[in-house]
Amino acid sequence: MADRSLGGVDEEVDEPVAASGGNRSVTLHPDVTKWRVTDVLQWLDSRGLGRFAAQFKDNDVTGKVLLKLTSSVLTEELGVSSPSDRVILDEIAALERFMASVEAWSEDDVCRWLEGLDLDMREHTAMFRYHNVD
Repeated sequence: MADRSLGGVDEEVDEPVAASGGNRSVTLHPDVTKWRVTDVLQWLDSRGLGRFAAQFKDNDVTGKVLLKLTSSVLTEELGVSSPSDRVILDEIAALERFMASVEAWSEDDVCRWLEGLDLDMREHTAMFRYHNVD
């Protein structure tokens, strides 16, 4: 679990896709590999890591890149100092756990995933919602 405060254990974070930062709440695509740079920046902000947004934006970190980040890439290439690199890696691990636990996806998560597929599955989301598939 991630430590949002960097100085000590603050609270556990285990729901990475519902992002709320500042005064607004956004819901990101449940498939992190579909995230654009702006989605990654929203996610960083929602996890209390918005101070790293400039480095991620300057390096065009998309969802696919985010999932491949290592401690050495964070510190050497993105300029994230320790222990912040560990916090970011813990948050990425939470994202990976969420993606692996498809049974925890809500109806909206599944519809966003269907809409994001390159197979043009948009037309099936209405039927999915109509039949209220869980």
